[in-house]
Amino acid sequence: MALDDQGNLHGWGWNKFGQVGVGNNLDQNRPQLVKFPNDEGISVKIIAVGAEHTAAVSEDALEDSIDIFVERFKDKKITVVAGIEARGFIFGSSIALALGAKFVPLRKPKKLLGEVIFEEYVLEYGTDRLEMHVGAVQEGDRALVVDDLITTGGTLCAAIKLLERAGAEVVECACIIEIPELKGRATVDGEDAAGVQDVDGAI
Repeated sequence: MALDDQGNLHGWGWNKFGQVGVGNNLDQNRPQLVKFPNDEGISVKIIAVGAEHTAAVSEDALEDSIDIFVERFKDKKITVVAGIEARGFIFGSSIALALGAKFVPLRKPKKLLGEVIFEEYVLEYGTDRLEMHVGAVQEGDRALVVDDLITTGGTLCAAIKLLERAGAEVVECACIIEIPELKGRATVDGEDAAGVQDVDGAI
């Protein structure tokens, strides 16, 4: 990961951090904490498909991540897996397929055609909103929310509110990586959802 003289971000920077207890496949593909756009800026951790040395580019690491969550949720009668744009789509669709549940994308503004409902939320650096198709979720659906990363918990809270407004029960939220110092888990638990599970906590 590097910044040029104009402050533009180039490439991907990765190294190992922490231990996850599920073998080298995940442990060797943990992302590096970086600052953007400078040392006084926002702290971010990123995973991506297609970039060299990422958690998702390793077949074994991707399979391990999905298997951990499928094992946890296989008996919880999940009927909907809601993936948050964009990397929540990668993990969420695979988890939905394995659980025999339908997959519902929660998207950024103006990405979905047709009638939508939305929920706004606050980011570390501004505001945004999640949108979902009207009718995508039915009254009584049992939903699992999937994203790659939990930071402050704002995006997950918006997803929970959106699904509950449509009549679903949010069983849990599943994230690949957590940044504990930002206390997002406590924020989400305050929404009366069942809580957050990351890869470490699901094993």
